Amino acid sequence: MVIREYRFEDLNAVAAIMDQGRKQELANVGLERYAVPFKQAPYFSYFFEANVFVAEIDQKVVGVVSFTTDNLGFLYVSKALQGKGIGGKLLDFALEKMNRPATINVFTKNVTAQKLYQSRGFKLVGRIRDDWDGTQFEEDKLELE
Repeated sequence: MVIREYRFEDLNAVAAIMDQGRKQELANVGLERYAVPFKQAPYFSYFFEANVFVAEIDQKVVGVVSFTTDNLGFLYVSKALQGKGIGGKLLDFALEKMNRPATINVFTKNVTAQKLYQSRGFKLVGRIRDDWDGTQFEEDKLELE
């Protein structure tokens, strides 16, 4: 596996991974009806203002991470390859480049992501309760010193 900087020609592969990952993430909290294609999402415009890197296996993009100097914005891996350490390698790569404290917001019910971040030393520093059209959910703010 190679981790490299995002290139424009990666857009469709990144969009496919983001679409599938976001649907999966939102389904965990009963908000799948809010899944919007990446290229139409409100965050599309600022996604590329951050540092964006992709994981590649055999010249195929299989994961993506986006981060600023102190905030991890997005981390998604192709569903077929989840659980194989790719997300952990992308996270470690990003953390090497980020300042401390580093933060991330993650749905409380996203147990897989919670475990990954906690395994790298992230701690819960806050919890946000929200409601989208009657569907209540919680999001945790995690921090790494």
